[in-house]
Amino acid sequence: MLELPRFLQRPPASGKMTNADATQRHAAGRGTQPWRWGIALGLYWALLFTATHIPTPVMAQGVLQLNGDKLIHAGAYFVLATLALGLIRSLGWQTIGGLPARVVVVVAIIAYGVFDEITQPLVNRICDPLDGLADTVGVITAAAIDRWRQGQAPSSAPPANDERT
Repeated sequence: MLELPRFLQRPPASGKMTNADATQRHAAGRGTQPWRWGIALGLYWALLFTATHIPTPVMAQGVLQLNGDKLIHAGAYFVLATLALGLIRSLGWQTIGGLPARVVVVVAIIAYGVFDEITQPLVNRICDPLDGLADTVGVITAAAIDRWRQGQAPSSAPPANDERT
């Protein structure tokens, strides 16, 4: 029988996956290999930092602003957050320092986006708060999709055993 990739599989029927469940799935060989996620994240993050710190001529900056610069920002940070969330999931981490791992990743990448924007004037680029907002939208979208894929989204449906008289 054909089995879905791990990232498309739902957590156990009991509800949320615990640290022990994630560790057991990974140990059983059904998890992804963390080193692959780590290498992909490291390379992409280095590429993103480099791309956002290459000086651009003023004329090119104006063209980008008119042709979807914000979509590029949101997409780039969506990919960055997706890779980081994939890494923590492949490691089986549910918490980091007592906080939900997904929250730690979201806050860290949004903070990096702010750092990225603040340092751009050092290389003759424009620090645009709207770029930071677009980065944030990309990160939050990736986290929301990750939460949905993990089956942890709160349900708005009434309980199944609702007995009405």
